[in-house]
Amino acid sequence: MNINKSNYKPFLEVLFVAIPFIWLATGFQWDGDGEMRLLIALIPILIWSLLGNRAKNEFKEFLADRWLQLIACLIVLVSISYLTYGHSSRELRGLVAVFLLLILTPRTFFNTNNYSWFILFYAISSCALTYYFTTIEVTNRGAWPVNAVPFATNIGLCIIMTSSVVYKYKLTVEQKFRCITAIIALIIALINSQSRGPILALSFVSVVFVLYIVITNTSALKYKAIIVLSFITVVAVIVQVPSINNRIGATLSEVKSIQDGNFKGSIGIRLSMYKTGYQIFKQAPIIGIGKDGIDRTLDQMLSESLISPSVHRYARMTLHNGYLDYLVRNGVVGLIVFLMVLISPLAIIKNNGNKDIGAVLALCTFLAVCNVSDFPFINAQCVVMYFLLIGFCLLTFVQNKTE
Repeated sequence: MNINKSNYKPFLEVLFVAIPFIWLATGFQWDGDGEMRLLIALIPILIWSLLGNRAKNEFKEFLADRWLQLIACLIVLVSISYLTYGHSSRELRGLVAVFLLLILTPRTFFNTNNYSWFILFYAISSCALTYYFTTIEVTNRGAWPVNAVPFATNIGLCIIMTSSVVYKYKLTVEQKFRCITAIIALIIALINSQSRGPILALSFVSVVFVLYIVITNTSALKYKAIIVLSFITVVAVIVQVPSINNRIGATLSEVKSIQDGNFKGSIGIRLSMYKTGYQIFKQAPIIGIGKDGIDRTLDQMLSESLISPSVHRYARMTLHNGYLDYLVRNGVVGLIVFLMVLISPLAIIKNNGNKDIGAVLALCTFLAVCNVSDFPFINAQCVVMYFLLIGFCLLTFVQNKTE
């Protein structure tokens, strides 16, 4: 990796910094409790920080970094929710892990060369996972180490981030090759996941991304970017045509079933959960009833035959709509906090004086669209990747401005 060794004490320190990123790029998607291993992988950096007297510098960085401060506030709020409402501890572990990762990692580590290596290995690992569970050991998508929907959400975030890096920065030939190879592998992994929500969200954001390039860039670069993105997409789609056709056929069949009054399919169950969630939300619209309250209410509704066993089973995990989930769990207050998570990166980068917020806007928009059909933050892997990639954007843009 391209690390300025004058800023470090040689090999062991660099290794300690790299360990958590190696885990994120390789085993993170293969482990349902990947955020717990990430916390373990951060121990060497924490020890190095304490022994190297970096704590004072890290505290100064915390005071100057609005993104770290937001994550710290979320850790406090989620901790309170966990203690009072029975909130999932996984989201809390994910927030703690990404907070420590961002504050303990030296700022010079966040550069495009390191990112190109990281995303290449992450893409290869993700593509291998989808191939393994769809071809070698065929496994139900819900039984993957990370459920296929949050898995695909992570992939979509990485595709957007990597496309932005290719477009925005002057990369070497080797860096471009690594990033473009990663994008192709990530698109194949996304399509192989057969997760309709993230695929539709990425399609929407891709259109907006290309329009953004066309409108804001008058040079020939915009045409090159469009050609490259189109070529990558076409190659990946051609490779996965049978998978796409099967998923489209299943979707059309479900829509027809719903028109006939059958709500037993994936889409039908989602619609039933949305109706159920709205009924529960009306019980405590301001502060919500928490996860424990949702479970008790669903149990009662099942016993009174107000909902089907399928709706009861899936709704106990999530209502499959992030906005509705926050409203039911934490009321209007919780939804406002989540919207702040989506909007604050745009405000932070604008306050730093950088007007080029395309990558950050694309990441936030993608997550916002994904929340319509799922609840990504119920999975710790999504929490880690979203806050890490946004952090990378903010740090890199600020450094470029300084340089």
